[in-house]
Amino acid sequence: MPEAISYSRVSTLNQKISGFSLSEQKKIIQEYAYSKGYQIYLTISKTKSVKNNCDLDIKLKKNTHIIFADVSRFSRNIDSGLSTIKKIVNKNVTVHFVRENFCIDKSSFGNKNSQEYKKLLMGLTAANQESEILGKRIRDIKSYKKENGEYIGGKLSFGLDLYEKIIIDSEGQRRKVKKYKWNENEKKIIEFIELCRSPPFTSFDLNKSMGEISVYDDPIELVHENDEHGDTPLYNTEAMTNNDIASLLNEYEVKYRGGKTFTASIVKNIKSLYILEKYIKVGGDYYMNEAQFDMIDIDDNSEYDDLENIVNRVKCININKRRKVCNLL
Repeated sequence: MPEAISYSRVSTLNQKISGFSLSEQKKIIQEYAYSKGYQIYLTISKTKSVKNNCDLDIKLKKNTHIIFADVSRFSRNIDSGLSTIKKIVNKNVTVHFVRENFCIDKSSFGNKNSQEYKKLLMGLTAANQESEILGKRIRDIKSYKKENGEYIGGKLSFGLDLYEKIIIDSEGQRRKVKKYKWNENEKKIIEFIELCRSPPFTSFDLNKSMGEISVYDDPIELVHENDEHGDTPLYNTEAMTNNDIASLLNEYEVKYRGGKTFTASIVKNIKSLYILEKYIKVGGDYYMNEAQFDMIDIDDNSEYDDLENIVNRVKCININKRRKVCNLL
C-alpha cells in the first residue's frame, strides 16, 4: 500500500475559519487518502503562520505522497511555492491538493504546459492574492484601532496601563476593547527622567521630582552647578547621560517594571510623555464605559436602563446626539 504524509496548517491555534481548522483539514486529507488507497504513516499539524511555504523539517521517503487540503495550506507565495515543490518532486514524492483535485509529480512539474502545472500556478496565485488581501485587512484593523486609542497587542510601553471599555462603533455595534491609560507611578518616573534631560534645572527641581517616586529624601548633589551670578539658585547646565540617570534612580531604589534595576539602555528606550500621550486619546464619537450606559439620557426625555436598548437607540440618533453621548464621559 502506498504511503503518504498528511500535512495541515493554521495560522493560529484558535483559527475558526470554516474548512480551514486543523480537524477539518485532517478529515479531508484522511478521506482523500482512503479513496486513493494510501496509508498515512505521518501526520504533520502546524499552528503557526508560514509566510512563504510549508516548513517540511523531515526527511521525505522516496516514492511516497504528501497531501494538503488545498494549495493555500502549502504556500501563499508563488516563487517560494514553486521552488519548494521542485525540491519535493525531485525526491520522487508526489504532492496532492485535495480541494483543487490534482496532484503533481516530477514529470508534470517539469512540463509547464501540463494541466497539473497550470493548476498549481493558478492555486499559488490565488493564495498569494488572498494573503495580500488578508494582510491589508489586518493592517487596516490595526491602523483603525491605533487611531482610536485601542490596544493592539505587543509589549506595553513604560508609563502606560490598560483598562477595558465598552464602545459603540460606527455601525452601532457594542464592543469591548482595551484602551490605554496612564500608569501614574511610571509617569512620574518618566517626568523625572525628562527633567534630567532638560537643563537648566535646580537641585530643588530634582529633589522635588525624586520625592514623588522614592521613599528616600537625601538631597541630590548636582555635578554641573552654576552660580556665576551669585544671587541665583544653583542650577544644572548640562543634561545628564542615560547612565547617570539610571545610576541615580538605582541609588534611590526606584525600580523598573518587575522590580528590575534601571540601566542606560532601559532609560534610553523609555518613550517620552509627548509620544505616550498619543496613546491615551479616546478617539471616536461612540466610546463609553459600561457604567455610563446606565446613566445615559439620549434625548433628555426618556431614560434607557437596558444596555441593548441603548445600543439600538444609538444606531438611530444623528451624529450630534452621538457626540452628546460621548460628552458624558
